[in-house]
Parts: sequence; C-alpha cells; structure tokens
Amino acid sequence: MIRLIGDREAMTGHLIEVIIAPSQRDVRFIICGGWAVVMQGVRRMTMDLDLSVDMDPDNLRRFLDALKELNLTPGAPIPAESLLDEKLRQYIVREKNAAVFSFIDSDNPYRQVDVMLTDEGSYDRLILESDVVRIGGYPVRIVSKKGLIHMKEQLRHPREKDLQDIRELRKLSSSDNG
Repeated sequence: MIRLIGDREAMTGHLIEVIIAPSQRDVRFIICGGWAVVMQGVRRMTMDLDLSVDMDPDNLRRFLDALKELNLTPGAPIPAESLLDEKLRQYIVREKNAAVFSFIDSDNPYRQVDVMLTDEGSYDRLILESDVVRIGGYPVRIVSKKGLIHMKEQLRHPREKDLQDIRELRKLSSSDNG
C-alpha cells in the first residue's frame, strides 16, 4: 500500500529535496529515526534525516552523487567514499563507536543526513519492516510503526524521547487495528 505525504505534513523544503535527490537516481534507502516516527503520525520535533541505505556499491555511489549535488559533505574529516569500503565501515562502528555517518551542509545546519552503519539499522533488516509512501511523486520507504517500536526497544540506552515514541507508536498501532 502506498500512502501520500502531502503539503499538510510537517515536511520542510530541504527535507523533501534531500529525499527526492536520491529517489531520482533510483537509490534504495529507507527513512528511519525521528522523521519516520513523524511520518507514521507521531507529533514531535526532529532535525536530522536518518537513512538506511542499501550498501551495494553501485547504489551507494548513486547516493553519494546525490548528496554531493546537494552540497552535503561528511561531518567528520573522512571522505564520503569511505562508505564504499565495508571493512572501513566496520572499523568506524567498532573503533569509533559510530552508529551513523553524518553528512552536513555547512551553510544550512538544518540539512543533516545520518546514514545508518550498524546491523540494527541495515537496509536488509529494515526492508522487512517498511512501508511505502509517496513524496514528491516518488515512492519512498519508511520504517513501519512496528519496525520503529522494535528499533527503539533494542536501544541500549533509550532516551526519554525514544520511550515516548514507543508509547505513541503503540497507541497509533492499536487505533489502526481497532
């Protein structure tokens, strides 16, 4: 089922731009994190866009090209192409305790994209728990309510907003079923 996300949703222009650019290149990705929670119906604030990207090298190259076109660059002093090296990604997770690889726009701090690096946030895992919505005319995957609840329950150190998200997502899920 494809749902429509329209102008009445709390999506800003820069967010839509960041979602459409990889969609135009047929990049396989899933919106997860705070924006997925908002898109599933929870009212709350969030700034960055968390994405789970299929790490297939050709897919990843198209994704990196889209970010480059949008003037999004790595937040850490590591080349974006480092994501293409699976061993280097594993090193970043293991040795730097990084769950995400961040891209920022130095001219616009609201434009930040975090790419999931951990197994819990992997595309292959999240694809099984995703919904399809239409944004800017493109089908886009977001993590389902059930998938978001599962992700947040697996956090080692959940923040209060994660616990609140779980409560709100459960309420929405029960109203969907009843």
